[in-house]
Amino acid sequence: MLSAAGAAMLASCSLFQQNGGTSQEGRVVTLADGRKVVVASQPGAGQEPAGPKVIKKKSEKSYAKPKNSDKKKNKKKKDKNNAQVAVSDREKVALDGSAAAATAAKAETVKQDKAQADAAAVQADFTPAGEWTIYSVRNEKVTGEERPYITLDLASGRFYGNNGCNYINGDLQFGDNRALKFDNMISTMKMCQDDSFQYVINLALNDVVAYDVCQEKPITFLDLKDKSGRVVMVLRRHNMDFLNGAWKVTELNGTPLVQDDDATMTFDTDGLKIHGTTGCNIFNGSLFIDPDKKESLQIIGLATTRMMCAPDSRETEFLLALESVETARKVGADEIVLSDVDGKPLFTLHKMELRD
Repeated sequence: MLSAAGAAMLASCSLFQQNGGTSQEGRVVTLADGRKVVVASQPGAGQEPAGPKVIKKKSEKSYAKPKNSDKKKNKKKKDKNNAQVAVSDREKVALDGSAAAATAAKAETVKQDKAQADAAAVQADFTPAGEWTIYSVRNEKVTGEERPYITLDLASGRFYGNNGCNYINGDLQFGDNRALKFDNMISTMKMCQDDSFQYVINLALNDVVAYDVCQEKPITFLDLKDKSGRVVMVLRRHNMDFLNGAWKVTELNGTPLVQDDDATMTFDTDGLKIHGTTGCNIFNGSLFIDPDKKESLQIIGLATTRMMCAPDSRETEFLLALESVETARKVGADEIVLSDVDGKPLFTLHKMELRD
């Protein structure tokens, strides 16, 4: 059995073990705010009393800085810089787009100004004299094998033509401010199977008091208007004057035409005639311009002399190509190309300088 002193000593050791302390460290005491302190035991000789040692609660525990926090910070900074670069790139694209749009707008303005200048030049130099195909009447396009036409003879003050069935003619009044009037019209009285346009054409001509012109190279349109300003008839003609004159044939079917004697063509669009030489024989024929096709040109009614040609002559190929011509197009100041129905070049012609 333990003595009272031994029991007290044992109880004291149990208390220290329960509180996690040792006899050397002192006694653990819980404060009112929950903190735990160790009360040191009596100091030995030459020692200062130790102050209370504060044990921090878990909530007050300090943590080390995460190892990857710098990486995250750098990544955020990099993402921000990338975003700024992206915004800068978008701004640059926007600026480039604005510059391109401004350039395109300026080019369009120049184009419109040129078109207006060309239209003004056409108006200033234009005369309605000559032959016109009747393209449409009262907003209906004119069709048929017999194409109605009208010729304006300003010098004599007369007009004449065909309404698709009968021949017509009469007086023509031409004045300032594009005034134009058809008067005292007479017509033949032939009966036609397809006469759907002749009466409408005659009535529309009686209503005309003015005209306006529109150039769509190589086509010119003449709008005939009534007193209310409404277009009642549209006349059309090809501007194929660029063909007129003498031309040297430099290519045939895409290959150079090299021979001792030059092959030539001479066009007369007013008389609708053509003549020239194959480099061996002389040929001549007529021109036909289809009013429904752009750049239309056909060479018909060909006739040639019958001289014997050299064995290497390309005359047969030349004549066959002439009969296949469907279009004529100006490709340079002194160069034109004649092509077939599929657009394949048949002849390349260069302007000849004629001398006395």
